[in-house]
Amino acid sequence: MGKGLLLCVICILVTQSKASGMADQRSLVSYLSDHDNTIIPKKESSPVNVTVSLTLIDILKVDKETGQVDIVAWVSNTWKSNFQWDPARFGNVSNLAIPSKLLWVPDIYAYNGISKMEPLSPDLLVIAHTGDVVYVPSIRISFLCDLKRQDISTNATCELKLGSWVYSGYKMDLINPRFDLSSYFSGSKYEVLGVSAKKETSYYQCCPEPYISLKFVLSFKEQSSRGILGINW
Repeated sequence: MGKGLLLCVICILVTQSKASGMADQRSLVSYLSDHDNTIIPKKESSPVNVTVSLTLIDILKVDKETGQVDIVAWVSNTWKSNFQWDPARFGNVSNLAIPSKLLWVPDIYAYNGISKMEPLSPDLLVIAHTGDVVYVPSIRISFLCDLKRQDISTNATCELKLGSWVYSGYKMDLINPRFDLSSYFSGSKYEVLGVSAKKETSYYQCCPEPYISLKFVLSFKEQSSRGILGINW
Protein backbone atom coordinates (compact mmCIF):
# COMPACT_ATOMS: atom_id res chain seq x y z
CA MET A 1 0.00 0.00 0.00
CA GLY A 2 1.39 3.41 -0.99
CA LYS A 3 2.04 6.10 1.60
CA GLY A 4 -0.61 8.35 0.07
CA LEU A 5 -3.27 5.66 0.18
CA LEU A 6 -2.25 4.71 3.73
CA LEU A 7 -2.62 8.32 4.92
CA CYS A 8 -6.01 8.51 3.21
CA VAL A 9 -7.20 5.37 5.01
CA ILE A 10 -5.92 6.70 8.38
CA CYS A 11 -7.75 9.99 7.83
CA ILE A 12 -10.97 8.14 7.03
CA LEU A 13 -10.65 5.96 10.14
CA VAL A 14 -9.95 9.01 12.36
CA THR A 15 -12.92 10.87 10.88
CA GLN A 16 -15.18 7.86 11.38
CA SER A 17 -13.93 7.50 14.96
CA LYS A 18 -14.66 11.17 15.74
CA ALA A 19 -18.11 10.92 14.12
CA SER A 20 -18.85 7.76 16.08
CA GLY A 21 -17.72 9.42 19.32
CA MET A 22 -19.98 12.42 18.70
CA ALA A 23 -22.88 10.08 17.92
CA ASP A 24 -22.25 8.24 21.20
CA GLN A 25 -22.29 11.51 23.12
CA ARG A 26 -25.50 12.61 21.39
CA SER A 27 -27.10 9.28 22.31
CA LEU A 28 -26.00 9.74 25.90
CA VAL A 29 -27.43 13.27 26.05
CA SER A 30 -30.68 11.92 24.62
CA TYR A 31 -30.66 9.21 27.29
CA LEU A 32 -30.01 11.87 29.93
CA SER A 33 -32.98 13.91 28.69
CA ASP A 34 -35.30 11.16 29.92
CA HIS A 35 -33.91 11.72 33.44
CA ASP A 36 -35.99 13.99 35.72
CA ASN A 37 -33.67 16.89 36.51
CA THR A 38 -35.99 18.45 39.10
CA ILE A 39 -35.64 15.75 41.74
CA ILE A 40 -32.92 16.13 44.36
CA PRO A 41 -30.70 13.01 44.35
CA LYS A 42 -31.05 12.20 48.05
CA LYS A 43 -31.38 8.75 49.56
CA GLU A 44 -34.49 7.91 51.55
CA SER A 45 -32.77 8.13 54.91
CA SER A 46 -29.88 10.52 54.18
CA PRO A 47 -29.33 13.86 52.42
CA VAL A 48 -27.29 14.47 49.31
CA ASN A 49 -23.82 15.61 50.35
CA VAL A 50 -22.54 18.64 48.46
CA THR A 51 -18.91 19.69 48.84
CA VAL A 52 -18.58 23.44 48.37
CA SER A 53 -15.36 25.40 48.04
CA LEU A 54 -14.59 28.98 47.09
CA THR A 55 -11.57 29.94 44.99
CA LEU A 56 -11.11 33.70 45.22
CA ILE A 57 -10.02 35.34 41.95
CA ASP A 58 -10.24 39.03 42.84
CA ILE A 59 -11.82 41.62 45.11
CA LEU A 60 -13.31 44.05 42.62
CA LYS A 61 -15.00 46.66 44.77
CA VAL A 62 -15.18 47.75 48.41
CA ASP A 63 -17.58 50.59 49.26
CA LYS A 64 -17.12 51.63 52.87
CA GLU A 65 -20.20 53.89 52.90
CA THR A 66 -22.72 51.36 51.56
CA GLY A 67 -20.94 48.23 52.82
CA GLN A 68 -21.01 46.66 49.38
CA VAL A 69 -18.20 44.23 48.55
CA ASP A 70 -17.87 42.67 45.10
CA ILE A 71 -15.72 39.61 44.45
CA VAL A 72 -15.12 37.16 41.62
CA ALA A 73 -14.78 33.54 42.68
CA TRP A 74 -15.00 30.01 41.37
CA VAL A 75 -17.72 28.31 43.40
CA SER A 76 -16.97 24.59 43.25
CA ASN A 77 -19.83 22.15 43.88
CA THR A 78 -19.38 18.38 43.82
CA TRP A 79 -22.04 15.76 44.53
CA LYS A 80 -23.34 12.39 43.39
CA SER A 81 -26.25 12.31 40.96
CA ASN A 82 -28.78 9.54 40.57
CA PHE A 83 -28.00 9.48 36.86
CA GLN A 84 -25.44 6.84 35.90
CA TRP A 85 -24.65 4.87 32.75
CA ASP A 86 -22.63 1.96 31.45
CA PRO A 87 -19.81 3.35 29.26
CA ALA A 88 -19.86 0.15 27.18
CA ARG A 89 -23.33 1.11 25.92
CA PHE A 90 -22.16 4.52 24.72
CA GLY A 91 -18.85 4.01 22.95
CA ASN A 92 -16.86 3.97 26.20
CA VAL A 93 -17.84 7.56 26.99
CA SER A 94 -17.05 7.77 30.71
CA ASN A 95 -17.76 11.44 31.35
CA LEU A 96 -19.71 14.20 29.72
CA ALA A 97 -19.74 18.02 29.76
CA ILE A 98 -23.33 19.27 29.58
CA PRO A 99 -25.36 22.42 30.29
CA SER A 100 -26.28 22.54 33.97
CA LYS A 101 -29.99 22.84 33.11
CA LEU A 102 -29.98 19.16 32.10
CA LEU A 103 -29.25 18.03 35.66
CA TRP A 104 -30.28 18.87 39.20
CA VAL A 105 -27.79 21.33 40.72
CA PRO A 106 -27.57 22.66 44.31
CA ASP A 107 -29.38 25.95 44.88
CA ILE A 108 -26.43 27.74 46.51
CA TYR A 109 -27.03 31.44 47.18
CA ALA A 110 -25.40 34.24 49.15
CA TYR A 111 -27.58 34.90 52.21
CA ASN A 112 -26.06 38.36 52.61
CA GLY A 113 -26.02 39.04 48.88
CA ILE A 114 -27.50 42.28 47.57
CA SER A 115 -28.04 41.24 43.96
CA LYS A 116 -28.34 38.08 41.92
CA MET A 117 -25.06 36.23 41.64
CA GLU A 118 -23.70 36.95 38.15
CA PRO A 119 -22.27 33.99 36.22
CA LEU A 120 -19.15 34.83 34.20
CA SER A 121 -18.37 31.41 32.70
CA PRO A 122 -20.21 28.97 30.41
CA ASP A 123 -22.94 27.25 32.39
CA LEU A 124 -21.52 23.74 32.05
CA LEU A 125 -20.84 20.88 34.41
CA VAL A 126 -19.07 17.53 34.08
CA ILE A 127 -20.74 14.28 35.07
CA ALA A 128 -18.97 10.93 35.25
CA HIS A 129 -20.64 7.62 34.46
CA THR A 130 -20.55 6.85 38.19
CA GLY A 131 -22.87 9.82 38.83
CA ASP A 132 -20.16 12.04 40.31
CA VAL A 133 -20.72 15.66 39.29
CA VAL A 134 -18.33 18.63 39.25
CA TYR A 135 -19.81 22.10 38.74
CA VAL A 136 -17.44 25.09 39.02
CA PRO A 137 -19.02 28.31 37.74
CA SER A 138 -17.09 31.56 37.86
CA ILE A 139 -19.36 34.06 39.61
CA ARG A 140 -19.40 37.71 40.57
CA ILE A 141 -20.89 38.03 44.04
CA SER A 142 -22.03 41.31 45.63
CA PHE A 143 -22.64 41.11 49.36
CA LEU A 144 -22.95 43.29 52.46
CA CYS A 145 -20.23 43.85 55.03
CA ASP A 146 -20.24 46.35 57.88
CA LEU A 147 -17.12 48.42 57.18
CA LYS A 148 -17.96 51.63 59.03
CA ARG A 149 -15.76 50.81 62.03
CA GLN A 150 -13.04 49.11 60.00
CA ASP A 151 -9.98 50.59 58.31
CA ILE A 152 -9.62 49.03 54.87
CA SER A 153 -6.13 50.51 54.53
CA THR A 154 -4.83 48.27 57.32
CA ASN A 155 -7.19 45.36 57.97
CA ALA A 156 -10.86 44.74 57.24
CA THR A 157 -12.80 41.51 57.72
CA CYS A 158 -15.95 40.46 55.89
CA GLU A 159 -18.11 37.35 55.95
CA LEU A 160 -19.86 35.76 52.99
CA LYS A 161 -22.61 33.30 53.94
CA LEU A 162 -23.64 30.67 51.39
CA GLY A 163 -26.35 28.05 51.65
CA SER A 164 -29.38 26.43 50.10
CA TRP A 165 -32.40 28.64 49.56
CA VAL A 166 -35.02 25.91 50.01
CA TYR A 167 -33.50 22.64 51.25
CA SER A 168 -33.06 21.76 54.90
CA GLY A 169 -30.15 19.71 56.18
CA TYR A 170 -32.36 16.62 56.00
CA LYS A 171 -32.37 16.89 52.22
CA MET A 172 -29.04 18.55 51.39
CA ASP A 173 -25.91 18.72 53.53
CA LEU A 174 -23.02 21.07 52.77
CA ILE A 175 -19.69 19.51 53.69
CA ASN A 176 -15.92 20.15 53.71
CA PRO A 177 -15.90 23.89 52.89
CA ARG A 178 -12.60 25.39 51.71
CA PHE A 179 -11.51 28.93 50.89
CA ASP A 180 -8.70 28.85 48.34
CA LEU A 181 -6.32 31.67 47.34
CA SER A 182 -4.15 29.81 44.84
CA SER A 183 -5.63 31.66 41.84
CA TYR A 184 -5.92 35.14 43.39
CA PHE A 185 -5.05 37.97 41.00
CA SER A 186 -1.55 39.22 41.86
CA GLY A 187 -2.31 42.69 40.50
CA SER A 188 -5.40 43.20 42.62
CA LYS A 189 -6.10 46.50 44.32
CA TYR A 190 -6.59 44.54 47.55
CA GLU A 191 -4.17 42.31 49.44
CA VAL A 192 -5.70 39.30 51.15
CA LEU A 193 -4.46 38.88 54.73
CA GLY A 194 -6.29 35.67 55.58
CA VAL A 195 -9.28 33.46 54.85
CA SER A 196 -11.27 30.74 56.60
CA ALA A 197 -14.31 28.57 55.92
CA LYS A 198 -16.71 27.10 58.44
CA LYS A 199 -19.90 25.05 58.38
CA GLU A 200 -22.79 26.28 60.53
CA THR A 201 -26.07 24.63 61.51
CA SER A 202 -29.09 26.74 62.47
CA TYR A 203 -32.54 25.98 63.84
CA TYR A 204 -35.59 28.24 63.59
CA GLN A 205 -38.80 28.45 65.62
CA CYS A 206 -40.90 27.74 62.57
CA CYS A 207 -39.29 24.45 61.68
CA PRO A 208 -37.70 21.44 63.40
CA GLU A 209 -35.25 20.79 60.57
CA PRO A 210 -31.61 21.93 60.67
CA TYR A 211 -30.52 24.43 58.05
CA ILE A 212 -26.93 24.34 56.86
CA SER A 213 -24.85 27.32 55.77
CA LEU A 214 -21.20 27.97 55.06
CA LYS A 215 -19.39 31.04 56.38
CA PHE A 216 -16.42 32.26 54.33
CA VAL A 217 -14.36 34.86 56.19
CA LEU A 218 -12.09 37.20 54.26
CA SER A 219 -9.54 39.62 55.77
CA PHE A 220 -7.94 42.12 53.43
CA LYS A 221 -6.48 45.59 53.05
CA GLU A 222 -6.28 48.10 50.27
CA GLN A 223 -2.85 48.17 48.70
CA SER A 224 -0.95 51.38 48.16
CA SER A 225 -0.31 52.31 44.53
CA ARG A 226 3.35 51.34 44.86
CA GLY A 227 2.35 47.94 46.28
CA ILE A 228 0.10 47.28 43.29
CA LEU A 229 2.89 48.17 40.89
CA GLY A 230 5.31 45.88 42.75
CA ILE A 231 7.61 48.73 43.75
CA ASN A 232 9.47 48.46 47.04
CA TRP A 233 10.69 51.80 48.31
